[in-house]
Amino acid sequence: MRYLLIILTISSVFPISFSRISTTFDPPGEFTVPLYDENNQLIHNYKFDTKAGINIAYEHMITRGGIVDGIDLYLFGGGEFMVGRRSDVNISLHALYLKPLIGLTDKLMLNCSVGLTALNTEQKDFILDMGSLLTMGIEYAVTENLSLAITKSYYNLFEKTYSASYSVPSSPFLGSNIGETIDLESTTLDMKYEKIGFSVIYGFKTN
Repeated sequence: MRYLLIILTISSVFPISFSRISTTFDPPGEFTVPLYDENNQLIHNYKFDTKAGINIAYEHMITRGGIVDGIDLYLFGGGEFMVGRRSDVNISLHALYLKPLIGLTDKLMLNCSVGLTALNTEQKDFILDMGSLLTMGIEYAVTENLSLAITKSYYNLFEKTYSASYSVPSSPFLGSNIGETIDLESTTLDMKYEKIGFSVIYGFKTN
């Protein structure tokens, strides 16, 4: 709900009345959860395979410009909702981002998204929650309002260190018996997820 309010605010503040809906199909992939000791030495790198999934994103144009007889430049602000990735641990990563687009030709564009992502998981004692998003890709305009795109996205959650205030986590992220074999205090946890996406993007005027 918080993300939705931010996106609606962006749409109302910036007067350019053009928005896009992007539907992205993600093939099966993998995310990793590395655990480091207090000396930053890797204890274990947990890997989880994911099944195919869908992302839905809304993007609103903030500004546009370009170089005379050269490239066109656009800047979008957007939000992405990821349908949960089915795996041993079900997760979803929702994001807010800025997306510059560079028009190489009338049909071909490069894009890059930079933003913040929030983790949603069924494991409530998992200490990671926020991270960064970087996406790079290429778009092809089929019509004036319809584009196809292929992108590579990198989700990297901000590392957090366990302390005495955190309870020993339950399975499945770190295993049900980890509390008996490893003292989690002062250990650092991270999460990384990379994916390729195939998108159908529909653009429309908002008034």
